[in-house]
Amino acid sequence: MDRQLLRNGLIESSFVPPGTLRNLRDLTRYRRKLLQMSTEQKSRIHNVLQDANIKLTSYMSDVFGVSGCILLEAIMNGKSLTGSFSCKNKAKNESSSAFGCPERENPATLLTNDSSAI
Repeated sequence: MDRQLLRNGLIESSFVPPGTLRNLRDLTRYRRKLLQMSTEQKSRIHNVLQDANIKLTSYMSDVFGVSGCILLEAIMNGKSLTGSFSCKNKAKNESSSAFGCPERENPATLLTNDSSAI
């Protein structure tokens, strides 16, 4: 039945996009997937920082901006951040309390593993 309708022109054939449009769609899907993976890694890094009681988001709006990346690099290298970090909106004496770590796995090792995927 469907064959007869198709032969008589009563049913339109399926749309098959040209090769350039298919390539563009594939690139768009791949870009969306990469952005999603990047967002997942950033979320994991935020969770590691929160679990280690490192509250960078209280002192800066973008942890993955230029200054945030410098601080994350310093944390991954095991450097002490007390006294070398100045805040815009918070008091300086509060900044040193933001980097106190409870007795858990070293956040530097967790961050090193997570940040390599960004």
